[in-house]
Amino acid sequence: MNVNLLLLRKQRSQEQGYNLNNSKLINMSPMKVSRLFLLAISILLLSNVSAQTKQSTGSGDWNNAATWTPAGVPISTDNVLIRANHVIDITSNQACNSLTVGNGSNAQLRFDSGLFGFGGARSFTVNGNLVVANGSSFIIYSGLTAHELFVAGDVTNYGTIDFNSGFSFFPFSIGTANINFVRNGNQNLSGAGVLTRFVAINVNMGTSQNNIVDVSTSSFDVPAGFLAVTNGTFKYSKSTLTNITPFTTSLTIPSTAGVWMNSAVSTMSLPAGIVVSGKLSNSNGTLSIGDVTNETLLYSGGTFSFTGGVTNVAGRFNGSAAASVCNFNMSGGSFNVPFVGSNNTTNAPFQIATAGSQFNMSGGTILINREGGNTNQDLGYVNLAGSGTVNGGTLQIGSATTPGGSTFKINSTALIPNLVLNNASATASLLTNAITVTNTIRINAGTLNSNNLGITLGGSWLNQGGTFTPGTSTVTFNSTSA
Repeated sequence: MNVNLLLLRKQRSQEQGYNLNNSKLINMSPMKVSRLFLLAISILLLSNVSAQTKQSTGSGDWNNAATWTPAGVPISTDNVLIRANHVIDITSNQACNSLTVGNGSNAQLRFDSGLFGFGGARSFTVNGNLVVANGSSFIIYSGLTAHELFVAGDVTNYGTIDFNSGFSFFPFSIGTANINFVRNGNQNLSGAGVLTRFVAINVNMGTSQNNIVDVSTSSFDVPAGFLAVTNGTFKYSKSTLTNITPFTTSLTIPSTAGVWMNSAVSTMSLPAGIVVSGKLSNSNGTLSIGDVTNETLLYSGGTFSFTGGVTNVAGRFNGSAAASVCNFNMSGGSFNVPFVGSNNTTNAPFQIATAGSQFNMSGGTILINREGGNTNQDLGYVNLAGSGTVNGGTLQIGSATTPGGSTFKINSTALIPNLVLNNASATASLLTNAITVTNTIRINAGTLNSNNLGITLGGSWLNQGGTFTPGTSTVTFNSTSA
């Protein structure tokens, strides 16, 4: 076959739509090419139509096409800007992509249930980020029932977000609104606005406690009992003083949810105790669980992370059932229990009683401040965790506020990093198992009674005014620094 014939066949093949460079021939007739071209143009036009930026033209209803330019009510894929000096009312359920309230001052977005609030609750969804500009606001105008705001992006407030005005004078009611964080990923609530006030916050972010909504806005204002966590973690990182009470009743943090205290100057109070199946963390500030005797921090498969701050447990820390396990992690801060008192005659103030639990400690202090029980139980510290790494931190028995004559029984198969006794009239007594202290034993005051059980020590023994009662036990030093 000569070269001219090959070139002729290639030319005819290309005219008929064949691609000789591919191993498979594709027949592309002129009609099909035309149809594909029209389809591509249609898709391009539809994408431009379905994703626009809408700006307000003046004050009016969100649901009014004339309120916007380009004309038409915004849809869930549109980015929306409410311009300065415009007031927009949400009078029906609506959605958009990103939303900016104000490109200057005096822009306002309002939940509006009509005259006297009889129009019912409104639902508003922001699929992207929500920004309220300086001098602008997002508020409640009327409503007899709570409106709902669903946000899948970050919320940044430089102006005013007020969803809990508290005004009600029959037959008038301004009402309230709940904010729902719903992203399958991380979100932030930030900004130095004048007021960021909610009546309720619902966290339902995917199906993992690793999805975190981090609240750092300086004007955060909420009532007691404002929080519901279903999926995801609520993290409180406000840098200025605001004490909060997320829950007012005893409840369970689900396995896919968490609560994280991270505000150095604030206190987070859980006054009725809590059960943790998910995760509870403290990295900054004061976390208080319970406020009267026997209000407890219980675990049911939960994870605990203490990297800083002060954690006070009014009653005790133990499993919600005999077989309950936990994952306890501490690298900083202090964990104080019982802060008020525990007269339970079975469970120690600090108790990890199952080998299936994990105990990791590299820093911080566990302080057993009061003995548990009601007469002669002398309950103190039980740690039978079967796994974990212990290379730092301190177990402290007693303090200046410990009642006189207290006895604390210690039963631990887990390593103890450092052991400190710090009350002149208190006694720490081993119960069942010999103990291993990886670093130092320091008896500042009080008595350490080995109860004829062995003690293995990896560091120094410092007796600075207390008493050691060895019985028939042996103290084994495993370090040249002892």
